[in-house]
Amino acid sequence: MGHESAEVRGVDGSRHDRLLSRKRKIEHNEAAATLLDMHNNPPPMPKPGIACQTDITGIYMDEQNAKYNTVSAENEALKQRIAQQEEELSSLRLTEDALQADENKLTFFTGINEWTAFIGILTLIRTTLPDSGHCKLNPFAQFLLCLMKLRLNLCNQDLAYRFNVSVASVSRIFHRVLDVLFVKLSPLIHWPTRDALRQSMPTAFRRFFHKCAIIIDCTEIFIEQQSDLLARAQTWSSYKHHNTVKFLIGITPQGTVSFISPCWGGRASDKVITESSGRW
Repeated sequence: MGHESAEVRGVDGSRHDRLLSRKRKIEHNEAAATLLDMHNNPPPMPKPGIACQTDITGIYMDEQNAKYNTVSAENEALKQRIAQQEEELSSLRLTEDALQADENKLTFFTGINEWTAFIGILTLIRTTLPDSGHCKLNPFAQFLLCLMKLRLNLCNQDLAYRFNVSVASVSRIFHRVLDVLFVKLSPLIHWPTRDALRQSMPTAFRRFFHKCAIIIDCTEIFIEQQSDLLARAQTWSSYKHHNTVKFLIGITPQGTVSFISPCWGGRASDKVITESSGRW
């Protein structure tokens, strides 16, 4: 029995080897047929002008470089244009840097011909003005608005457009800053002593007007016509042919303001204002 079992296993092993050999031949024949078919029928080449993922030629690179250079040049030109427009816009804005860089502009808009004087006054009143948290304009812009109103007599609507605020805000800011300036700067207007005048008197005055203590004159400021008929009559100036307010101003020989009288209507004469000033 044992001999028969061994013979059966031998027959089965030989059959298995023949099957494996037959399978290898089939696979070998299929691979050969595939290679022969690829040789006889090669894959189509890409058409000219149609690039595949790996088809990067020198012409293609040159085209991409040309496009990159064109875009870079356009980008640089736009940067220069933007910088030029920003510079032009900055010159039109009434910023601290613009006024500091151009004292002619400072003088035209404010009447103050030195930046240090402008900053000195602003520093004096800055703490009494509301900051940007309580007002749309910072103290610098509020001070500038007030000076432009005084210097150029711009209407409130004009200033509202310039500072991007409402007309009501312009009126409120102007009167607030004006009150602060009066409180802070009025102590600077004082009558000097005779000794102080002699010590600082210019040479020309020492020679011809050594007794001069003050130079006085009346000046008038135009105002709008009043709706009240009495006020309209009291402010009418026959000399200016306009409604005005008038006051007496006095300066020392050195040119500093030493006296300002209360305002009068334009109808009052210089003599009446001088005699009523309390100084003469």
